[in-house]
This record gives sequence, C-alpha cells and structure tokens, in this order.
Amino acid sequence: MGLFSDERIFVLDIDALQEIVKYPDTRNLLDASVRLRRILTDSGEPLLHKVGRGRDFKPRFKIAVEREDNPYGRPEEFLGEKLLHMWSNPDPSGFPNVSTKEVGLDDFLRSRRHYTRGTEISVKEMINYVANVSLHPICTVTIAALLPLYQRIRA
Repeated sequence: MGLFSDERIFVLDIDALQEIVKYPDTRNLLDASVRLRRILTDSGEPLLHKVGRGRDFKPRFKIAVEREDNPYGRPEEFLGEKLLHMWSNPDPSGFPNVSTKEVGLDDFLRSRRHYTRGTEISVKEMINYVANVSLHPICTVTIAALLPLYQRIRA
C-alpha cells in the first residue's frame, strides 16, 4: 500500500474534479485528464473498480442523447470535408429539454462525442489522449455518476 489508500485517493480525485468543474482553466483541465484516467480507464485496474469492490456499486452515467432523427445524417454526410471539428456535449445539465439516458461505465466510455476530420472519438479516447476544454462536461457527468460511492466512502 502506498502513502494513501485507494479510497483516500478516490475522495481526493472527486474533490478535485468538483473544483475543476467550478473553476475550469487550462491547468486544472489538464489535471482533470489525469484524474479521470486514474478513476475510469487505468490500464491496470481503474480506481473505480478498486474502491467499488465489495460495495455493491455500479455507476450509472446520465448523458444527453444524440438526436436520432437528425435530418442531415452524420456530420460528414452533410458537411463533407468542410467539417474539421464537432463536439457533442454528454452533460445534459445545461440543456433543460434534451433527452437523456443512463448508461453503464463501458457504454459511457464507448460513446462517441467528438468528431475530427472524418474520425469519431470516444469519451475514453478523449480522457486518455485529449486534455482540453472538452473534458469539463465529462467531469460533470462522471461526478454525478460516482457521487453515491463517494458519499459512502466519506461516511
């Protein structure tokens, strides 16, 4: 065991993500990438799995649903090569009339939310490779899903 227990690191990471969401800037958004990676996608074993074990906890991520009735089809179909970048915000909290769905961790990480030059990029790929402003909504959705476990550990 290291200097801090997995539970303590989890609590510190969620506390930090809550601060990052409140006060986003370049430095702490880069920090968000490290913390999200540790909690959700670490290649050894994500921190979420370590601290959730034995606590009967399966996170549910409430995400905004893409419009399935988009009359234009996929972005590259209606904008072709002109479309260099498109971001689809997974955080429904800023959009009162948006449809939502709850998904498990694997579906959340697989969800495609970024489009760049003909390539769709998943939430997991953004966490692992892209440290920029697009992580702010991912932090918000992650905090909401993990808050029950966080509260259990802090109790």
